[in-house]
Amino acid sequence: MHNYEEFHEWSTRWSWAFIIFLSGSLITICMILMMMIPTVPRVWEYGDLPFTPSESVYSTIKPVSGGVMMIQPLPEGVSMEERAK
Repeated sequence: MHNYEEFHEWSTRWSWAFIIFLSGSLITICMILMMMIPTVPRVWEYGDLPFTPSESVYSTIKPVSGGVMMIQPLPEGVSMEERAK
């Protein structure tokens, strides 16, 4: 093509050697990091955390009156008390 350096194409052998070298160096760096970083025993003790959706006050009991509702209830929504009547 041209005799300029930026138009120089690599041969297939050198391009495969570069890919293999790049992959090998990445794997080597990762293996060195795995050997350098110590394994810490995991502790999964978080205490007694409540299951928030089922234990929320607002999931079964209506909020106390006096507060302004930020979102209006859906028109098709019927409360449990009205359904029991």
